[in-house]
Amino acid sequence: MKKFKKIIALGLAAMAAISAMSISVFASTDNIGKNGITTYNHPVYGEIEWDLSLPEPVEISYDEIVQQIKEDNNSSRAITETDIPCMIPKNKTGNEGNVVGYFTADETSVSFAVKSNGGGKTYNVQLYRDNGSGKKPTLVGAYETHRFGSGYSQSGLTKNKDYYFVISSDDVPDDGANGTYTLRTY
Repeated sequence: MKKFKKIIALGLAAMAAISAMSISVFASTDNIGKNGITTYNHPVYGEIEWDLSLPEPVEISYDEIVQQIKEDNNSSRAITETDIPCMIPKNKTGNEGNVVGYFTADETSVSFAVKSNGGGKTYNVQLYRDNGSGKKPTLVGAYETHRFGSGYSQSGLTKNKDYYFVISSDDVPDDGANGTYTLRTY
């Protein structure tokens, strides 16, 4: 009977450990402050702020952004980048990503999309606000997954603040893929 109790106790302990490990590593949206800020335990930076006050992003294609950039050429828009080469790393552990599209917001909205030149169907993207040298960034909005050739438009940025995107892919080759991104502020 003692052996049976030990087996049951070990089984329950293992189940408790598995349950504890499966708790989501993502930020809880239960504790959002009045300004839309909560915290997120980032795998690289540790605990950082997560700004959920911005409106939901809107889906937009790479080609639509390029067309908007062409239309903007007659204006004084400061930030329009198209077909900028980038490396899209394979997201093997869930923590990989390359910083691309670093910009200082001259307007309150940004459109961003990525194309792959080396395989894969989708990419992951997160937008961050850079808070200056030696300070942790603020995650802006949610972790998004898009098909290559599509992207999103995010409004609610703060003018004159620095932002950047981090990209990766779950389905590019193990050594990553070459790609291009396009970015437009408006």
